Amino acid sequence: LPPETLERVFSFVPSELQYEALSTKAFGLPRGLFAVEDLLPCMGVCRYWRNVGFGVPSLWSTLAGTFPLVLDGDNNGSKQLRDMFMFSDKIGVWTPLQVCITGDAPQAVPEFLRRERLRVRQLYVGRIVGGGYSTETQFPDIDYPSLERCELSFIWLGGRTSRSLFGANLFLRVLKLRGVCFLPTNDFPVLTHFTLELL
Repeated sequence: LPPETLERVFSFVPSELQYEALSTKAFGLPRGLFAVEDLLPCMGVCRYWRNVGFGVPSLWSTLAGTFPLVLDGDNNGSKQLRDMFMFSDKIGVWTPLQVCITGDAPQAVPEFLRRERLRVRQLYVGRIVGGGYSTETQFPDIDYPSLERCELSFIWLGGRTSRSLFGANLFLRVLKLRGVCFLPTNDFPVLTHFTLELL
């Protein structure tokens, strides 16, 4: 098969991320977030398939991590961290990213987001229902100038009722807040869909 045809075939392989797989029902995931690990069996067929598959950065652009609610010495989230970034070296430098995080992410996750902030197009941050709130250390103030869609659930800012989100963002079209304790103070010039759900 020519590479273009094989790329198209590969694009149908990953299944959509499921709520259960992310251990959360805090937000409704849109279509287009895929479990990229489904592609691994295809990469083992032969060298040609592997070269073609790993040569298409967009196939590996969804980063999803579900972390334990309490990070401690016995479970510091290292396995979940490895799983989340397993394919990050396959993502092209300019490939847009979709990032989905639930639970208590280790410091390496905000550090990665800060480093790759220009590429993040979709961001989903939430807690497991009934698991309490994420703190500001779990959801730091990062400027995402190219962010187009964001859904936040169960974020607690230590009593603050307002906060600037994502810096001077000119592209955010969808913002969904569920069970959060603050409102954004930004002007989002192209925002067309805003949802606020109080619990």
